Amino acid sequence: MISVTKALRIFGLALALVLAIPALPFMAETAEKIAACRTELRGEGCATLLSRLYVCRQAQALPGCAALITAAEAAEALRQTLSTSDAMHAQKPQAPEDPSTTDCPVLVNKGWSLSPSATGALLVRGEITLPTPGYQLTLTVPEVFEPPITTLLLRVVRPVGIVPQVLADYAVEATLPAPPEAVRALVIRCGAVTLAELDLGPAR
Repeated sequence: MISVTKALRIFGLALALVLAIPALPFMAETAEKIAACRTELRGEGCATLLSRLYVCRQAQALPGCAALITAAEAAEALRQTLSTSDAMHAQKPQAPEDPSTTDCPVLVNKGWSLSPSATGALLVRGEITLPTPGYQLTLTVPEVFEPPITTLLLRVVRPVGIVPQVLADYAVEATLPAPPEAVRALVIRCGAVTLAELDLGPAR
C-alpha cells in the first residue's frame, strides 16, 4: 500500500504539473531549447520549461514526461559534444609563425650593390652584421619580377645550440636573372625592415 505521505507527494507533483505548466505538447521542446535554457536561465520560457523538466524527473509516468526527458538527455549529449569540440579547438596547436620572415636581427647593414654579368644576369651583394655567428642566410630570388619595384626577402634563421656571444659579419649575395625593362628597382627586405633600395638603371 502507498503511504499517505507518498500519496500526498505524488498528488502535489501532479497538481504542480497541472497548475504551473500549460497544456502544450512536450515534443515541442527541443534539445536545443533545453540546452539554451540551461545556459541562460532567464531566457524566455526557461523557468516554465525547467520546472516542467524537474516535475517530470520526479514523476516520469506523467503524460508527456517521457518525451521531455528524452529531449533533456539529447540536450546533455549536445552539451558534451560542444564542450569536447571547444576543448579540442582550444588545444589545437597553431602553426608557428616563421621567424625568418617576421624577425630581423640585422644590426649593421651596408655595401649593397648590383653587378651585371655577361649573360645579363645580376649579382646582388651586401654586408650585414648579426648578434652572433651561426646564422643561416638566404636571399630569395622571385619567380616573377613585379614592376616597377621587385622585393627580395632576406631570410635569417637563428643558430641552434650554444654559439659565441660576439658580433659576426656576413656577406650576402644572390644571382638574379635579367629582370624585364619595366622593373626599375629592387628592394631588399628583412622581416619588416628595408635594408636597401637598388636602382636598376645603371646596372643594365
